[in-house]
Parts: sequence; C-alpha cells; structure tokens
Amino acid sequence: MYVRIPEHLQPPLLKELQQNRRRYALKAFPVAVLFISGLAALVFFVKGHLVIEEIRHLFHLDWSEQQIVVGGLILSVVVGVVLAGLFVWQKCKECQFEECLYCSKCNAVDKYDSGSCPICQSELTERVACFSTTDKEDEKTLERWGLEACRESHQSTNYANSR
Repeated sequence: MYVRIPEHLQPPLLKELQQNRRRYALKAFPVAVLFISGLAALVFFVKGHLVIEEIRHLFHLDWSEQQIVVGGLILSVVVGVVLAGLFVWQKCKECQFEECLYCSKCNAVDKYDSGSCPICQSELTERVACFSTTDKEDEKTLERWGLEACRESHQSTNYANSR
C-alpha cells in the first residue's frame, strides 16, 4: 500500500510512525530473542554430541560436557540478542518516505518507476512523497491522519472491487 503524504504532514507523521515502530520493536525484541535463542539451542541439543566433539577438537579444549553446554547456551542467547537487534534496527530504519511518480488525475502511484500511470498510461513527471507499508499498525495510523491509499494498478483495483 502506497500513501501520498502532503508536505505539511511529513515531519509530524514520520515522527509518529517511527515512534510506533520503536514501540513495536520494544514489544517484539524479547520474543525475537527467545525465538532465535531457542532455535540455536535446539540445533545445539539435537546435534549436541557432534557439536561438543567438534568444539573440543577445533579449540583443543579440556572442558567438561556441562561447561560446553552452558557456554553454548550463553552463546545462543548472545547470537539471539544480536540477530534480534539487527531485525529491530532494520524495521526502524526502513520507516521513511520515498519519492514516487504520481498521477493526480487517477490518484495513482507508479511503484515500479516505469514513467507512466498504471491506470491511464499517461506519462508522469510529478514526484510526491509516499509512504509504502504492509503493516496494519502503520495503515491504522495513516487512516487516523485522514490519508487514503493510492491506486497502484487496474489489477489491484479490480481485485479490491470484487471482494
């Protein structure tokens, strides 16, 4: 979904969208850490014996099996925190407006930058700030600000009308 953002609304709207993403990230971060750490721990336990022997062989360790298991669990949590942090950072970083070719006659966005309107096929020169999202929370925020989705093509319009 693409939404055209009027110039006067850009700074406050972007601030609210970014705050929503940060709030979501704070809620999702512990879940992401648990999920990723759980996956790493699962691999460690399923292939545990092989992993322990490989670790001993690779690092020439005289550690007990218990010490290696505890170290592996700690490592899986660290890896989970790092990967979840990267996910959260990416989610917040992609919250920005982009310049899109726009047809004011059709209220349509050329999301593929083909240079023509996806509805009436006229040549486009006007560029406007748009926000692209598939996130339901972002969509609710945009609706609350009174902004409507732009049309993207005949197919998406026909599909929407047939439902």
